[in-house]
Amino acid sequence: MNPISPNSLNLSDLLSKQRLERLEQRTPAKNTEDAKLLEAANEFEVLLVQQMMKSMRSTSFESGLVNKSEGEKVFQSMLDEQYARLSTQSSGMGLGEMIYQEYRSHLKK
Repeated sequence: MNPISPNSLNLSDLLSKQRLERLEQRTPAKNTEDAKLLEAANEFEVLLVQQMMKSMRSTSFESGLVNKSEGEKVFQSMLDEQYARLSTQSSGMGLGEMIYQEYRSHLKK
């Protein structure tokens, strides 16, 4: 009897939960609402780029000769997240900055 069945764990839910936990761990040092908003906007940009990469990868042709293992799928997802982080670190698409600028006016002063 296996307590952890493949159907009980959803990879995207697990990675999203880990991303939120990392975000919560980083924000207490910067306790201002402004810093939290900037961090959340940047994380959203990373998430968007990661989803774009996942969609692009799903359209590629793969032979059915060798199936991907669960470990390989997890590694590919983690690698895509790191690629997304690296691509958005310097300037990225600028989406995180635009979201930050738009919602900054809604912060209570």
